[in-house]
Amino acid sequence: MKNTQSIRKKPEQTRSINRVNEILNAAKDLIVDRGIDQFTMKDIADRAAMKPTALYRYFPNKQSVMRELTLQMFEDDNRLVMEAMVNSDATIETIIEQGSYNYWELHKTEPYRIKLNLAIQSDPELWKLSVEESKKSVRKLCENFGSKLSLKDTASLERKVLLNVVLMTSAINLATSFDEGEAQLIMDDFLQMTLNNMKAVYTEQ
Repeated sequence: MKNTQSIRKKPEQTRSINRVNEILNAAKDLIVDRGIDQFTMKDIADRAAMKPTALYRYFPNKQSVMRELTLQMFEDDNRLVMEAMVNSDATIETIIEQGSYNYWELHKTEPYRIKLNLAIQSDPELWKLSVEESKKSVRKLCENFGSKLSLKDTASLERKVLLNVVLMTSAINLATSFDEGEAQLIMDDFLQMTLNNMKAVYTEQ
């Protein structure tokens, strides 16, 4: 179901903001409990303790809820992980390591992210949105990396960071299929691959 509109009208008043958050939180819970495909707009309304007519005042359909949830997820990523890393005085290796593990922790504490990311990969509209938002975040991060490393051209770095950001989601999906010890080893191995990949860029320059 294609839909380029996410929310009918961005909420400005506190009551409306709270209502939208209730809707999105209800959708998160349903994603965890049932999976993306196993609930309807009515289910969201029921879980949010509101009438369906109230839900439709904010969102025209379920796809629009998923789109807004995707945007919110990326906004949270930027606030909790990316922006903290950009403002850090730590080394590139420490920034990558800390950012990677923070991102993994987000997925462990907010399990809806795993199923939403899987849905994003199979939905052309959400996948396009995901790539666009990832490119923005990566560009911002690499600008910071470039200044730390005095790189003349950050294009190669941006491509590798973008690739690793996308692959990290797959690595996290894989890690969640194992027990905690094995999951830690998988993420450690992935992080080492990422660090080696990044080092190759600024070693060449």
